[in-house]
Amino acid sequence: MLASLGALTEHLFDYAGLYPPAQLSLTESLENHLRYLGGPEGSLVAKFVCGVSKLAELGALLDSRGLTPAFDLTVVAFPPKDVAEWESTLESAAKIMTSFQNTYGGVAGIEAFEIRLAGLEQIEQRLRDLRGFTEAEVFVELPWVESQGELLYALSETETYYAKARLGGASAEDHPSAELVSKFLKHCVNLELPYKLTAGLHHEYPQLDPATGGRMHGFLNVGIAAGLALREDLAAKEIQEILEAAPGEFTSKGDVLVFQDLEFDIDAAIEARELFLGIGSCSIDEPRQELIALGYLAEKSA
Repeated sequence: MLASLGALTEHLFDYAGLYPPAQLSLTESLENHLRYLGGPEGSLVAKFVCGVSKLAELGALLDSRGLTPAFDLTVVAFPPKDVAEWESTLESAAKIMTSFQNTYGGVAGIEAFEIRLAGLEQIEQRLRDLRGFTEAEVFVELPWVESQGELLYALSETETYYAKARLGGASAEDHPSAELVSKFLKHCVNLELPYKLTAGLHHEYPQLDPATGGRMHGFLNVGIAAGLALREDLAAKEIQEILEAAPGEFTSKGDVLVFQDLEFDIDAAIEARELFLGIGSCSIDEPRQELIALGYLAEKSA
């Protein structure tokens, strides 16, 4: 693999096989994850994504398998509808996660917790509610609203919590435009706020989602934009151009990818990953196979 792309994609993907569109069983998802960790996909995959409501089932599955190799977990809370449900969701999640960690932490340690923000008012209070989860990385998923920049600022002020943004979903409207994503990336760069992206990022470059008709973003475009935005202090419009670029607009020069007159080298990739912490994806095979097809990754057997 090109050194720059190797640094960009190293342990980039949290495997979320439980979630749409894959929506596999817990047994299938866990088997896939363990296979990925020990196979040729091992350099791409990071944590296993599991909903809070599935932790008890995961514990029983670990008992039945007698697993000893450790792997890391990202735990996702069910999206609360309002502030009242936010509070009850956090209370329940804390109890379930503590019980799981006390019993299975040596095999499947909870390294990250993710929850969608409920209620845009009094965000400072919502963030204070999360103080009991700070033994893990806490990602707060934000909506695509006009006040998103203010919400990101509030997150950055905590110096504790990270941002999460959803780039796909069940309808075309769930795919945010390149303009919106570029503004999100620009805010995170300006605020030095780490972030994670999820959904709709199975492919290297932008393309239409046949299931919804929405425009999917490319994970290479996003990663390259993230690195160059930091290095070159790009404006949001310049970031948008990278997000919208087709494969033919990138060229390789040794281990460097070039867009227009901008060079994405290994240092830019390392800088990108200081803020761009990962992608939640229900597929690891698709990104790997596309990297191979483009000539960026050598084929190798497990």
